[in-house]
Amino acid sequence: MFGEKVVNGTFTIFGTIKCVVPDGHKPGFVDLKVSLKPDMWSSPIKYLYYITPTVTSISPSCGPDTGFTQILVTGDDFVDLGHNMALCVFDGKIFTNATVMDENTLYCDSPPFQNSQGYSLLGSRGENGNFYSF
Repeated sequence: MFGEKVVNGTFTIFGTIKCVVPDGHKPGFVDLKVSLKPDMWSSPIKYLYYITPTVTSISPSCGPDTGFTQILVTGDDFVDLGHNMALCVFDGKIFTNATVMDENTLYCDSPPFQNSQGYSLLGSRGENGNFYSF
């Protein structure tokens, strides 16, 4: 049962039930309950309905290779799911925590630039100001 909507479930393996989440709910949390016998429901847990967020802009669009530039991300349908749950992804492989301010605004910090071997350029600067990675 999702909120007040009941759907049929199927046992797949011991301790696992598969069902299709009903549509028609507004974004937000609803109580999810399971019943193995008529009118004998489990304690509820929270299930989140959400709309896939969209990003409309980021600012600034660049920063130093040392990273740690705070980036303002604006868009629609951002949801604060709690600590370490919203993330910004850089280059498809580097994840940083995001702070959701409201449904249209979040902040994250850029990571340090990584070379082709995946090493951060946060080494020491040489005499000419260039970074040396270790």
